[in-house]
Parts: sequence; structure tokens; C-alpha cells
Amino acid sequence: MAATQPPRLTVVWVYGTLKRGFANHTATNLVKAAALGAAVTLDRFPLLTLSRFHVPFLLDAPGHGRSVSGELYAVDPTLLAELDALEGHPDWYARREISVCMVQGGGQRIAQGYLLPATLFQTKLLELPDSQFQDAYLLEDHLRDYVPPPKRPPGAREEIIAAVRQA
Repeated sequence: MAATQPPRLTVVWVYGTLKRGFANHTATNLVKAAALGAAVTLDRFPLLTLSRFHVPFLLDAPGHGRSVSGELYAVDPTLLAELDALEGHPDWYARREISVCMVQGGGQRIAQGYLLPATLFQTKLLELPDSQFQDAYLLEDHLRDYVPPPKRPPGAREEIIAAVRQA
């Protein structure tokens, strides 16, 4: 009798509301995934918090912004599909490979990350002063300012999309 193979795990890097202690970490089953540690992007990326709902966006524009801090998790195919649905992959955020450096030990890893494709944001966002870009989405800001989807009024999604496309 053949042994059942365990599901293939995907290493996912998260930087915003999916981090430990943030709203979507417990709203998904990410809380049950194996945490691999803190990691920082090797490339610089623009991380912005936009709209009155304070939604973090990581723009897919390597070389702009700053190196961004996040967390790595090993997820099974079921959880990966759940994360894809939450992030709107592939229609909103695109999940793609990014290179990160582990905070502890400094080793480099390739992980899947969710970035907003260049076709979905105004390029003038890339012209903002460097001081406007964040290197981390902080829990204190999240707890103070972030408005989770169930608490947003009707039309909020369109308002958030407009904040990115017309910034």
C-alpha cells in the first residue's frame, strides 16, 4: 500500500494585514500555518497605506520605495487558495516570486508575495517623495486606522480602487 504524500507547501511572504496580530491573520487559516520567520525584501518596493480605510498596498515596482519587512509562512494548497481569494489573485493583487532575506541568520529565500500590478495603479505614485513610502506596515497603525471589510460602508471597494488608480 502506497503512503499518502503530504501536500506540497508554498512559502508565502506577507507584509500587511496577513501578518501575525493583524486582522486577516486570524480571519484566514494562516494562524495554523508554519511560521518561518521575519524576512525583508531584497528589492525595494513602494509600500503605501491608501484610502480612508488605511489599506496597505505593495506596488509591483521593484527599485522604487524601500526594502519591506514581512513574515514568511509555509502554506498548503488549500490555504494558498484561501489567501489567493482574499487577495483577489489574479484579478487584483498578483501573487509572484520575490526574493527575501531572513532577519535571523540572513539567508536568502524565494517566496510568493502579493503585489499590486503596474497596470492597476497610477505611475505618479512612484514619484512620491521617499518619505511617503513605508518599510513596514506597523501593528499600532493597523489597530488605530485600518477598517476591515465587514466594517466598511457600501461602495468602499470602489473607493479603495479609486485611491490607487487616481492617487
